[in-house]
Amino acid sequence: MFTQKCFIRKNTPELVKNLEEMGYNVVSFGVINIFNEKPYLLSDTNGGIYGMYDIEKGCIDCETNDELFLAIAALRDDTDKNQWFVHDDSDWNDKQNIFWYKCEEDSIIEDLAYNLMFNDCHKATVQELIEHFNP
Repeated sequence: MFTQKCFIRKNTPELVKNLEEMGYNVVSFGVINIFNEKPYLLSDTNGGIYGMYDIEKGCIDCETNDELFLAIAALRDDTDKNQWFVHDDSDWNDKQNIFWYKCEEDSIIEDLAYNLMFNDCHKATVQELIEHFNP
């Protein structure tokens, strides 16, 4: 399932839709949606989407960076879909080249680009995602 809690300092329908497409569920109590007027959006390891006012300990703060938030929220241990992979090809043109690829299949091995470019790649870590999406 999901492996990293993170939050973003905004709360938009587009972000909620993206999270739902990844397999998250909106947490509601009866007919009252808890997102009303709450400025932050949290994705939890239990697969829930929450609205919140305050920063929760143990969460990665993505500030207002949608790409970073969605990349970290996509981290799971049961699929590779929507997750970023990194390939470091230091031998190409005698200089270091790092290629990033977002997996579109359930497994990186099933993904066509894996066979073409990423024979030796790894799933991006939280720290690599932070560095990549925060130039």
